[in-house]
Amino acid sequence: RANDGSHNPQYDLQDWALYDCSSCVLDMFWFFVVGRFWCRRGVDTPLFLFGSLLGAWIFSVVDEPSWAKYSLSKYDIYCRWPLALFLFAFMVVFVVTSLAGLHVVRGVRDGILFGRVFEVAFAAAAFVLPVAFDESAHYHHWFTAWFVGQHANQPYWWSVMCSALLWGGYVQGISAWGRGAMLGCKAAFWMSGGSQYCTYLDCYVHPSDDGGDDDGVQPIPVPFVPLDWQNCSAAGS
Repeated sequence: RANDGSHNPQYDLQDWALYDCSSCVLDMFWFFVVGRFWCRRGVDTPLFLFGSLLGAWIFSVVDEPSWAKYSLSKYDIYCRWPLALFLFAFMVVFVVTSLAGLHVVRGVRDGILFGRVFEVAFAAAAFVLPVAFDESAHYHHWFTAWFVGQHANQPYWWSVMCSALLWGGYVQGISAWGRGAMLGCKAAFWMSGGSQYCTYLDCYVHPSDDGGDDDGVQPIPVPFVPLDWQNCSAAGS
């Protein structure tokens, strides 16, 4: 923000405290526990502090090029990603896979691999699978960095550095864009009309015939229409 990098100018510290603070506290607690920071040196060391700052800077810089301004969603990948972003994504996958392999090798040697694999599977089942097959699934970089970083939880300096870099990416994502919902506009649509019955969605409500409360208004059962990745020229809700 100080360097006028990519960010949401309408999102500030007050918005974070109002909308995202409680969720971020839970994120930090989960990252602390799964990341083994309760039994290894990390958050208060120069290595972790430097890695976090470096990670925040890297994620900020990577967000600047025009080819990088697309989301990790099915529609964007199929319909909007330029070639440069595919090449960059392959490079990132190669680096992450290599580091994951290093963690696996050390996990085998230390006799902890089974427990770590169980943790990854449990976290995936809890945070990824519920939305993985939804057309609106959008993996924000705050989530990707948080999810991967918590599993870099071995006591070696390179593992601490990995988690620090990704924690910096998480902090950068939250501070620049907010803790966006994994289902994006679909989550906002459901919260507004399907959960809270917000009156500003006048186009989705009609007078009630059941004589109930809510000032004679009830929601119309109009489904959310996501962007169709199989038809890149189609529009959604």
